[in-house]
Amino acid sequence: MKKVTMDGVEYTLTVIPPYLLPFLNLYSELASKPAQSIEEAEKISEDMRRASQKILEACISPKPKPEHETKLFRYISNLTTQAVLEVDSFFQRGKAQADLKGGGRIKLLDKDKTVNPPRPG
Repeated sequence: MKKVTMDGVEYTLTVIPPYLLPFLNLYSELASKPAQSIEEAEKISEDMRRASQKILEACISPKPKPEHETKLFRYISNLTTQAVLEVDSFFQRGKAQADLKGGGRIKLLDKDKTVNPPRPG
């Protein structure tokens, strides 16, 4: 969770939850798609607006001013990318080991902490 202030408004930002990543992927795909007509550009633009709104609604509090949306959307995207890269790097370095005898707990060796993963069901 991060706090950002723009023009005197303090926003609380969170990373994009996994269930909303398809909206970020769609947004990125649409942003790189060249439109062949005004109508197609309007359709792409509307789809991008809807995808970004889903993310903004879930990840920013309070509701952002329209003039802040672009910067906040980009900041949330960067926060999410950074969080994913940190987790990937952590596990790729082999810094975690599952403690199967300890009820499925994960020992974070470089932090000297133990975390209980969520239990299914």
